[in-house]
Amino acid sequence: MRSATAVNSDAQREHGTAASSDAAWYESIFASYAREDSELVKHLKECYEALGMHMFVDLVDLLSGVEREKALVDKIDKSDLFQLFWSENARKSKYVTIEWKHALRVVK
Repeated sequence: MRSATAVNSDAQREHGTAASSDAAWYESIFASYAREDSELVKHLKECYEALGMHMFVDLVDLLSGVEREKALVDKIDKSDLFQLFWSENARKSKYVTIEWKHALRVVK
């Protein structure tokens, strides 16, 4: 996962120009959520896609026949942003736990 921060210098603020940086909208977002919360996640996927971003939602985007756990961690590694949808259901989910623990290892 990558991350970028844009900072304006004093000179740019003084002259009223914006800093140019590689900080951009995230292109790919990994959604980590419990199945019981899928309606909310699918709604947000539509919102992100209206903004030109792709949110990976396993129920929609995971191809059948692939090894689930490996495919999920590979997708986390390739995503620009990991978005955790935390709920009581997510707390109990085996896959959500695998996903957020892997995401924490990736950013260290």
